[in-house]
Amino acid sequence: MQLFETMRLEAGEIPRETYHYQRMARSAQALGFVFSPMKWQQLIDEAKKTQVNGVHRLKVILSASGTLTAEVGTLADKAWMTARLVQIADDTPQWQRVNKTSERDFLQHNHQTDTVLFHDQHGKLLEFDIGNLVIKCNNQLCTPHYNDDFLRGCMRQSLLENGEIIEADITIEMFTQAIEKHDKIWMINSLREWVPVYFQ
Repeated sequence: MQLFETMRLEAGEIPRETYHYQRMARSAQALGFVFSPMKWQQLIDEAKKTQVNGVHRLKVILSASGTLTAEVGTLADKAWMTARLVQIADDTPQWQRVNKTSERDFLQHNHQTDTVLFHDQHGKLLEFDIGNLVIKCNNQLCTPHYNDDFLRGCMRQSLLENGEIIEADITIEMFTQAIEKHDKIWMINSLREWVPVYFQ
């Protein structure tokens, strides 16, 4: 098993870099991985120096023994995405839900749509397979309350701390009403930032 962070590398800079570092360090401690802040910074600095133009996808991978590697790729433009609702398996372990690891089978889907939005057995909306949910409700931008039940994205954390979005209890019923009213829905993540989503 590995831990990983997927970041936006734009013109030699990484937005929300500190959030990515903190999340990997937190998960490494929780799961017993060896993690060197100095090796992390060396790897990040090298990636920023070698990619000073354009927008790229930077993936940093941590092995349990502490080996850090980086993969840099192009970021294809995606102006919007399609999605559908899927219930998450009730027996999905909490550590898989809240840490970004290579053990992600619970997020797999058949790609009938670009992404899927998961909910639990009680009808609470959780997250997309590739990011967090934001919807416009009552003239505010809302994201689901965190209760140790999904991955807290770096983009989500940044927006919450800056007061740009708020947490709210979002159920399937509320979400269905939002779709019927044509309220705006986004998938947010630190790589693509804000992506409008249309449900099928």
